[in-house]
Amino acid sequence: MMDEEILLVLLGLGYAVLPFLGLSAFVQVRGQRNRIEALERTVADLQAALAAGPRTGTAPEAIPEPGIEPEPLATEAVDAVPEAEPTAPDPVLARESATPEPQQGLESRLTGRWLIWIGGVALALGGAFLVQVSIETGLLSPSLRILLGLALAVGLVGVAERLRRRTPAQGIGPLGADHLAPSAAGAGIAVAYAAVFAAHGLYGLIAQFSAFVGLALVSLVAVGLGLLHGAPVAALGIAGALAVPAIVGGDSGNVTGLFLYLCAITAVAGLVARWRGWSWALLLAHGGAVAWLVLWLIDRSGDATPWNGAFLLLGSTALALGLRWHDAGASRWSGRWVDGTGLGLAVLTLAGGAALLVGRTEGTLAVALAAGLGVALLVDDRASARHTGGAVAAVLMAIVASLVFDGDPGLILYAAGAAFALIVAGFVLAHGSERAGWFGFVGTAGPLLLLVIDYGLETDGNTDPVWTALALGAAALHVGLAALAGRHRDHAPWAGLLAAQATGALAAVSVGAVFLLRDAWLSTALAVTVAGASYVHRHVPVRGLRWVSLGLAVAVVMRLSLNPLVLTYHDGGPLGGFWIWPGYGLAALAFLAARRGFGADAGPWLRSVLEAGALSFVVVLVSLQIRMLADDGPLDRPGYDLLEAGLNSAWWLGMALFLYVRGDQSVPTVRWGWRLLGTMATVQVLFGAVVALNPLLTGDPVGELFLINLVTLAYAVPAVLAVGFAVASRRRGSLRLPRWAGAAALGLAWLWLTLSVRHAFHGSRLDVGPDTDAELYAYSVAWLLFGVALLAAGLLRGSLVLRYASLLVILVSVAKVFLIDMAALTGLWRAVSFIGLGAALLGIGFVYQRFVLLRPPAAPPPSAEPPPAPGE
Repeated sequence: MMDEEILLVLLGLGYAVLPFLGLSAFVQVRGQRNRIEALERTVADLQAALAAGPRTGTAPEAIPEPGIEPEPLATEAVDAVPEAEPTAPDPVLARESATPEPQQGLESRLTGRWLIWIGGVALALGGAFLVQVSIETGLLSPSLRILLGLALAVGLVGVAERLRRRTPAQGIGPLGADHLAPSAAGAGIAVAYAAVFAAHGLYGLIAQFSAFVGLALVSLVAVGLGLLHGAPVAALGIAGALAVPAIVGGDSGNVTGLFLYLCAITAVAGLVARWRGWSWALLLAHGGAVAWLVLWLIDRSGDATPWNGAFLLLGSTALALGLRWHDAGASRWSGRWVDGTGLGLAVLTLAGGAALLVGRTEGTLAVALAAGLGVALLVDDRASARHTGGAVAAVLMAIVASLVFDGDPGLILYAAGAAFALIVAGFVLAHGSERAGWFGFVGTAGPLLLLVIDYGLETDGNTDPVWTALALGAAALHVGLAALAGRHRDHAPWAGLLAAQATGALAAVSVGAVFLLRDAWLSTALAVTVAGASYVHRHVPVRGLRWVSLGLAVAVVMRLSLNPLVLTYHDGGPLGGFWIWPGYGLAALAFLAARRGFGADAGPWLRSVLEAGALSFVVVLVSLQIRMLADDGPLDRPGYDLLEAGLNSAWWLGMALFLYVRGDQSVPTVRWGWRLLGTMATVQVLFGAVVALNPLLTGDPVGELFLINLVTLAYAVPAVLAVGFAVASRRRGSLRLPRWAGAAALGLAWLWLTLSVRHAFHGSRLDVGPDTDAELYAYSVAWLLFGVALLAAGLLRGSLVLRYASLLVILVSVAKVFLIDMAALTGLWRAVSFIGLGAALLGIGFVYQRFVLLRPPAAPPPSAEPPPAPGE
């Protein structure tokens, strides 16, 4: 029985040693094969060189004449022969030497990389299976099993070191690195982990603390081996170190020890990353620490403040950011503008801080995390050559910390302290930095975002002068820093700081106005702020001011010109509905002042917004005033009558005609402004005055006075303005606009004439009363007179369009007489109607023959006699 046990032990050791013997034999055979292949290539090169023959261009050997003995060559002559020039390199050899190394294909990847790593995993599994067999058969004692496992681990590590020190094979070039050594080292580390875990978890041979220390030492050895064998082995060590607490388990109350251990892992990973430039090591270690923090927060019991977790996050963040290599080029994830490692650490830190503060109400913890993590993130972003996101993460961390103070009176104090600290930090970090603009932006936009969010938490959007004072305090701080930077404005870094602080002061004033004012007064304040920005820009040209001004200008235009709620702004105001004059008037003046202040530096976008905004404010101002005058009631009253429509149509068409005639068409605001206003007026006249608001259909009164009433306002005035468009556009050589404008003018004039005749017979209400014969006859007379007037105008001006228009009106009159008057009129009225029509038509025919249809004078008949010769 003892002999069988010894035989099994020997067989087990044999199975353990066989892989190493096979691996060693494989290495030796591979080395010999490479040497043989190298010798074969050398022989082939020499044979090719010999087969090339003598060089071309050499003189043939002289043949001596018969009977003449050649003289022997003297040794001196041999010595005097000059040395031949070096021969040109053989093209075949040169071509072979210049042949590039074979590319890394599927075969080389499979045999030189993947199979090797699979072999390492197989070795580790084989060791584990060997231990399992020994357990199931009871062959070896637990202590001996653990010792054999550790021996196997040491053996694998030794083989890995031996493989690392050998001369690399020539065929490894395309693979980039020899993966035999790291594969063996990784297998050894895995076996060591399994052996130590089995000693504690399976057999209870060592205590929990000893197992923890043992696994930690294995992880440390793995990290050390990783420095020699490459990143995969180091990654195995760091990942194993992070998993040790979960593998061993233990007292959940010993949180301090766990967190100190995690900080130690971060420190070791930071040193490794700094030494070898492995940025992933920092991300792995810091991410593991944050993951442990989240798991601890989920599992912990009680409502005590998680200060241990805060210290872990602060310590791990400080170690990770302090030990990392700030040369962004060392990270494979670094782009042109972003440092990938710094960005990853910033995101992990922000996630850990947010996890600590979710559901907490401890203000002290919030302040400590916001301050500690914010400083670390800002310093790291400043030290990096590229953006790490640390500055943004610091601002977001401050905002997350403010959520802890929701409903707490200390919120405004925290907001003030955090906002002022961010402003100063942005100023300090921007000074002397190549990314001064970025830190200046963070130091201005970040505090304002914090104030806006905290203001919403505290006041639910209601006005509050205290928060306004806080915003103005931030503006004052920006002004003070701008004054400090202005003393050195001749230097480029200080000029950038001056620009950032001036922009921040402007934005802070705008935010203060938002906290205090509402409705149109807020929009007016923002418009005045834009004008102030243009004044600052005139003395300190700052590109950032233009962008801030553009954003504010767009907001003002949206609020005043495209916001239907402006009709309700009169409620509760001291001026009632008359707020529109200071509201829109000051906004328009402010935009015009800003346009003048920015001048040529405004750029196309800002210039167009300022010009279009000023124009829209004037248009809306007059339109709102028309609404107030049309009916003595609030602006938001329901309804829209013919008086308001007529006044708006006249105002919009008049402004459009003014822009078309007097405006500079090269300016986009002018070129598109008259088109937009003209389109709005046309749509309103066509679908409003002609259809929906037609007094003949609605029955609304139009006024008692003849010709001075709503009919003239709604139809005659737009017709006159349309005539103005037709004349002006014809003078400019336009083709389509004169036709459309002339057609609109003709139709509106005809409709005005018709409704005016009806007003003469029916009074203010056009839909009341019977239609008499006199009224029907009056329509015919009016239309004929209108046609005659158009004909006269066409003859006087020589206009074919007016003559055609007169013919159209006359034809309508003829159709009316024959189709309506013949059936509707009776007695004398019908006779007079036809007599008048006939006389008018004859008169028109006479005029056409006399002035229009003139035959050209007949040409004299050709003379039969030839023309006299010259000189006769």
